[in-house]
Amino acid sequence: MVKNQIGRKVKVLRSDNGGEYTSKEFKDYLASKDIKHQLSISERSEQNEVAERMNRTLIECACGIRLQADMSEEFWAEAVNHVSYLVNMSPSTAIDLHIPEEIWRGESVDYLTLQIFGCPAYSLVDSQKRNKLEFKFKKCISIGFTKGLKNFRLWDPEKRSIYQQRCDF
Repeated sequence: MVKNQIGRKVKVLRSDNGGEYTSKEFKDYLASKDIKHQLSISERSEQNEVAERMNRTLIECACGIRLQADMSEEFWAEAVNHVSYLVNMSPSTAIDLHIPEEIWRGESVDYLTLQIFGCPAYSLVDSQKRNKLEFKFKKCISIGFTKGLKNFRLWDPEKRSIYQQRCDF
């Protein structure tokens, strides 16, 4: 993805020695792509300080927005995705207050599609799936965004399902 989107090559991948990225298949894949793999010492998170701090930030913020939205633990992955999206759309001191997403894409970000995690959202019901007396919209809960598309991820509490809805601004 990096090579295709911005014309650069991943040269080094740093990970902890926890086991997730130490399989022979993964090592062979990295070697085939000429990517150097750096491993920190197991159980020594201070060797990968920046990543560990960001992980903690993402988890704590995700817990906070789930609490604010009164949403259960089953939505933790959606909350983490939402927070990481917001982090990438926000100025960062690590890059002189530039916005990571703008640097990545080389164009200004569009803040019109931002939604509060857990806020009410109304999804258009297809005209073939309703009669003329039924509501055109169904009340759902906004739980995030779809990267690269102008879509919201919505939770339908009645059907207990997640789906995507296009947003037009």
